[in-house]
Amino acid sequence: MFLAIALALPSLNAAPAPSGNVLRVGSTQPYTTIQAAVDAAQNLDLVLVDPGSYPEFVVDGKSIAIVAASGSFDVFESTSLAPTIHVTNVPVLGEVTIVGAHVDHGASIDAPAVLLETNPGQVRFSDLVVNLAEDLAGTTAPAAFVVRDTASFWLIDSRIWSVTPRAAYRLGANGWAEGVSGIEVVDSEGVLQNFKAMGYDALLDHAGDGLRVRGDSYLYLVDDVISSPQRTLFHGGDGDYAGSGVQLFGTPAYMDRVTSCGRMKYEGGSGSEQPGGMYAINGDGGMGRNGGLRLPRGCGAYQYVETSVDSPLAPIGQPIVVRVRTQEAQDFFTAMSVGGDYQRTVGSIAGKLLLDLTPHRIQLVQVGSLEVGEKTSFQVQVPNDTALIGSQLTFQSLVAQSNWPGFVAFSFPSLAVVTP
Repeated sequence: MFLAIALALPSLNAAPAPSGNVLRVGSTQPYTTIQAAVDAAQNLDLVLVDPGSYPEFVVDGKSIAIVAASGSFDVFESTSLAPTIHVTNVPVLGEVTIVGAHVDHGASIDAPAVLLETNPGQVRFSDLVVNLAEDLAGTTAPAAFVVRDTASFWLIDSRIWSVTPRAAYRLGANGWAEGVSGIEVVDSEGVLQNFKAMGYDALLDHAGDGLRVRGDSYLYLVDDVISSPQRTLFHGGDGDYAGSGVQLFGTPAYMDRVTSCGRMKYEGGSGSEQPGGMYAINGDGGMGRNGGLRLPRGCGAYQYVETSVDSPLAPIGQPIVVRVRTQEAQDFFTAMSVGGDYQRTVGSIAGKLLLDLTPHRIQLVQVGSLEVGEKTSFQVQVPNDTALIGSQLTFQSLVAQSNWPGFVAFSFPSLAVVTP
């Protein structure tokens, strides 16, 4: 079965090449601000940012990668009216990838630190840090990170956190003081992998949730053991009415739209009137009908399959280490694609779904078998093609249970951006 599907896959070099242009940002580079480089960039270009501190930027209607040249780069808030990082109007089949951005959130009291909105395409962050640096009295933002109307987003090895607890409130439409969450997702679909978020404590009445979910949203909360020591954690703020680790607003039928896989931890805040729950719905404190604490739907052991890379950056012509881990004895088939699409469900024609994994290019990189809880690693050579610079490589495995006639699950995906 593996061989038949592998032969059906087109070569990585068969499709038209991306642009591969590199725009450098830094005090001694051609561009001294990220915004200037973004404005000059064409679709599929790479914006490579030197360590330093830069003002806020907007990516509007483009498909580009913005990557730290070394370690990370800081983005500061120079106005209270605009998000520090704003990504909007990413086109269908387009993707924006941002790696290594660090933000101190406090000055933008009338906007979130990061805003993703109206994106028919995909947005991905790796190593994003939003430090809750100040209290926020009377902010208009519902959370430090807001996602609205985005077809696909992914936050990996990232956090919205503060070592020192911060407090905030916002005035709702009814005039009541509402809590301010770490991240709010509205009418969007995404993956939060090896991710930490905390809600603000209450300045008035209500505290914020670690993660707040509204509308027609679907989320996977993922903890990838082999790629990161950071455990996925959602923490509600303290207050009279404490925040929950995860809070969903909508009909009870929406409960199954949040799926939890791995070493997850949900912490409700402390509250004098109502403590926060681990997984609450419509402000109910996280208590189920039977009086027990509610948790998001878990994934089955056969679904818990990890594919990860050792770095979010993939220099051309160099090897990158890929790792695969399963919780059951399974055969695996790992593919590398150029582009950001991935799948989480397997239908009756697994081969067709795999071919649909990306609208760009796909290549088989490894086939093997693993025992219960076993992991393996192997090297994949990044093609020595400068036209791929700025492209995103997505690694994902399709697995079959031993002695089972068909594929049963896709692994969680992993990404790397091609760099010089």
